[in-house]
Amino acid sequence: MGLKLAISIATLLIIVLGLQELTNLALKQIPIIFGHPLTINRILSWACFPFTILIG
Repeated sequence: MGLKLAISIATLLIIVLGLQELTNLALKQIPIIFGHPLTINRILSWACFPFTILIG
């Protein structure tokens, strides 16, 4: 049972990282904003920034 769970988690991690990289490849087609290319990491950081300010 534990091995099946570990394999499922590893598979999910590989899929999520693959989708992130595919999204980044697609976003590289958009022009550079503020001197850096647009990536999914930048988009998520912009979305989470107000919450980090509220947390302190």
